[in-house]
Amino acid sequence: ALHETLYRSGDFSRVNLADYLSGVVRPMTRVIMATPGLVSFALDLEPVSVDMERAIPCGLVLNELASNALKHGFPDGGEGTVWIALHHSEPDLVTLRVRDSGVGLPDDWNTRMGRSLGLQIASDLARQLGGRLEIGPGSTFEMLFPAASPFRPGAASA
Repeated sequence: ALHETLYRSGDFSRVNLADYLSGVVRPMTRVIMATPGLVSFALDLEPVSVDMERAIPCGLVLNELASNALKHGFPDGGEGTVWIALHHSEPDLVTLRVRDSGVGLPDDWNTRMGRSLGLQIASDLARQLGGRLEIGPGSTFEMLFPAASPFRPGAASA
């Protein structure tokens, strides 16, 4: 998906993160279409330009969070929606949010999170981007990160 996004843009140094993340979600939508009407995706993706080194971790985090929403939010095959949003939350800060209308987080969520390899990796990737992964009310997961790498000379800092 990333190679396709780069090829279509003609710019191999920058990626439209909205296009790339749509491509990450597309295979999931095909899988759930095998049982139409149960779970749908609602995408609200603002165009955000990032370098390739930032796009790949974002795609991995989205894949983990969206997969978790499908697996844990609708464990018995219930109906619902997974919302995915990408927005500039400040001029140089980006928010990637995944939430679902499923069963919500269990009461022992905090102890389970420490044992979840996937969420630990997502949190580590957020830190790699100079950002953080936050868990909000219900089953809302947000990754906030600077649009440009804070580790490069001349790049915007977080």
